[in-house]
Amino acid sequence: MTHVYLLYHLHRLTSGDQQVLFLGAYRSRQSALRAINRLKKLPGFKKSAKLRDHRSDYEDGFNINRIRLGEENWPQGFSQ
Repeated sequence: MTHVYLLYHLHRLTSGDQQVLFLGAYRSRQSALRAINRLKKLPGFKKSAKLRDHRSDYEDGFNINRIRLGEENWPQGFSQ
């Protein structure tokens, strides 16, 4: 296995702030999609605001990121 699929959820708090929840790591995109189907029925996820993440295929706050194992995600750093 050279890649994993990380599942996140962008959640809006009652204060209006946003929170990113790490939900799990999966061996395949299909496994992550099955997790979304299970989770979106649960409290908190099913009432989630319809947030759009530009990297996501979903409008319900879920996001799947494919990453390569053993590599840094920010090799050049970042600016704030």
